[in-house]
Amino acid sequence: MRPSARISGFTLMEALLALMLLALCLTPLLALQDSFNRRTAQTLEAAADASLMRSALAVLDEVNPTDTPRGEIALAPDLSVRWTAVARTPFKETLNAESETGRYEVALYSVRVDIIAARAQTRRFEIDKIGWRMAARADATR
Repeated sequence: MRPSARISGFTLMEALLALMLLALCLTPLLALQDSFNRRTAQTLEAAADASLMRSALAVLDEVNPTDTPRGEIALAPDLSVRWTAVARTPFKETLNAESETGRYEVALYSVRVDIIAARAQTRRFEIDKIGWRMAARADATR
């Protein structure tokens, strides 16, 4: 019996062509995956920034810019919130429910906020905030 002259299977040329086609198909998919990974990292960084801003706003919610126009509060050993407030309007008297002059005077402040982290870039934003003080009245018996 004579062995078959024809052996079934792939030739080297066919295998190389198949690998080349596979590489051509996978290259755009790898680029797409890289793009997704970068977008995910950007989204996580934006979420962390938003969380820091919410923390800073929670701290500043208790601050009266009239009494404390400048200050700094540590949120963690390597994280702090610093602010500087500048009055944008003069003080105005408030009115109570009966449309009488109230007990306070208010002014609008522009507050520049810096979030300072030891291992990250300082983040800065500005907000408008109302400052208040007790009204100075000639009639102190009310």
